[in-house]
Amino acid sequence: MSDATRITFAELAGRLGVEGSGASAGRHRAVRSSHMGRIVAGAVAGAALSGGAAMAAAPVASAQSAEVNVDQLTEMAQGALQGLGVSEDQLRQYAIDPAAALGSVGIPSVGGAHAPAFGPVTSGFGYRWGASHNGTDIGAPMNAPMYAAKSGTVVAAGPASGYGLWIRIKTDDGYLLEYGHNQTVNVSVGQRVNAGQVIGTVGNRGYSTGPHLHFGVQNPAGQWIDPVPWLAANGVVV
Repeated sequence: MSDATRITFAELAGRLGVEGSGASAGRHRAVRSSHMGRIVAGAVAGAALSGGAAMAAAPVASAQSAEVNVDQLTEMAQGALQGLGVSEDQLRQYAIDPAAALGSVGIPSVGGAHAPAFGPVTSGFGYRWGASHNGTDIGAPMNAPMYAAKSGTVVAAGPASGYGLWIRIKTDDGYLLEYGHNQTVNVSVGQRVNAGQVIGTVGNRGYSTGPHLHFGVQNPAGQWIDPVPWLAANGVVV
C-alpha cells in the first residue's frame, strides 16, 4: 500500500473538521451526537477494522495514529452517506473522536449502555417463519465492530451451534446478552468488559443469510425479551 493511499485518524479528523481530538473532547461530543452520527461513526470504524487496523485494545494515542486505506474508507463513507441521506456538511456536524468511535475508550450513553452494533434492524424479536426469534438482527458490514451493550462479565466466547461463533455477557444487573454469527471474538470467558468496549466483529457464520449481528437479551428471570425496548430503556435507540 503506497503512502498516497494511507491516512491517519488524526488526518481524517482534520478533513472532517473535527476540533479537539482528545479523548475527553470526544466523550463530550459523543454524548451530544445523534443516532445518525453514531451510525456514521460505526461505518467508519467498520471500514477501518476491515482494512486491517488493530483497534480493539489500542490506547487512544495508538488508535489516533493508526492508518487505514483511503479508498476503502471513502467507499464505506459514501455508502453510509447515500444510505442515510446525509450530506458532507451534516457528516462534519456529527463527527466525533475517531478513537472513541472505534471503542478504544468505551462511551456508554446516558443510561449506561451502548449500541451492540451500528446498522438497521433487519429482523425483529418474536415469531417469524413459524418459529420464535429470541433476539434482534442488526445488519452491518462484515468486520464492523460489536460493542458490549452494558458492563459485565463474559460467560461464553467461541464456537456455538447455529451461530458459528458467539459471545455471551452477564451484565452487572443480571441480564444475559447474546451476540451471534460473529466473524471474530476478541474476548474470553471470565473477562470483565465495559459498556462501549469492542468485543468482536460482525460476521456471517452459522445459519445466516448475510452479515449481521444477532443480539439477544435474557432478563434475570431467564426469559428472552425484546432487545429494542430494553436498549431504549437504557438510553440507546436502534
